[in-house]
Amino acid sequence: MRIPPWLTILIAVVVLGFGAFRISLALRKRVPGEEDVAPRGGLFGSGLYRMNPRTHLLVGVVYLILGGALVATTFGFNPFG
Repeated sequence: MRIPPWLTILIAVVVLGFGAFRISLALRKRVPGEEDVAPRGGLFGSGLYRMNPRTHLLVGVVYLILGGALVATTFGFNPFG
C-alpha cells in the first residue's frame, strides 16, 4: 500500500511550520527578568515558552531538516537506494 503524495506533503508543511514557529520563539525579544516574573501555567508561563532560546533554535533547525527530507523523499529521493 502506497501513501499518497499529497498526504506526505501536508505532513511536511506541518513539520516545516512547527520548525519555523520554534525558530520564531528563539528569535523573539525577551524582557530582562521575564523568566522570574512569568507565572506558572497560563498561556506564556510554562511548556515551550520557558525553554532556552538556543534550544528552540536547535530544535527548529532539526524540524526544518526533517521537513525538507520528507519533501525530498516524496519527490523520489531515496537515501538508502
